[in-house]
Amino acid sequence: MTRVLIVDQLNKGLATLIKPTVLESVTVNSFDQLQQDDILLWLPNDSDVDQQVFGLIDAIDGKQIKLSKIVMLSIAGVNGEVEEPRLQQWWGSDYQNLVLDYQYAIKMIDELELPYTIVRTTPIVINATTAVISNEGTGINGDRIGQSQLAEVLSEACQPNRYLNQSIGISE
Repeated sequence: MTRVLIVDQLNKGLATLIKPTVLESVTVNSFDQLQQDDILLWLPNDSDVDQQVFGLIDAIDGKQIKLSKIVMLSIAGVNGEVEEPRLQQWWGSDYQNLVLDYQYAIKMIDELELPYTIVRTTPIVINATTAVISNEGTGINGDRIGQSQLAEVLSEACQPNRYLNQSIGISE
């Protein structure tokens, strides 16, 4: 069975919810423990996602490894699927730079030419919500997503052939 390495730089409890649902998983806070054929689930920190992606690239290049798949959590809005007033409401006055930072990190992952899934999320809340998945190019209508519902979708995305080379949105 392929190991899932959960790199949790977000620290919002998602990894704790995901770990029991993904067999053979390890949770860490950096890319140092990446191994050949791992599935990487990356939960980045919003504040410096564009810099954190260099740690991923350095770990892959430095160890000369090939991952089975990369699953990355992203904010919604990186594909123009959310109107600007909502982006500002969700991500604050500096939302444009945050969107650009995530777009840059996603582009770097795409350049690796490895299988991937990007999960674009609305703001995460503790309470349960419904979960609506939207394909790339489709608008996101909800304004939040429950932490446990997001964890379920991220766990599903860690399956080798699920949402392969896709960017999906999730909201209530």
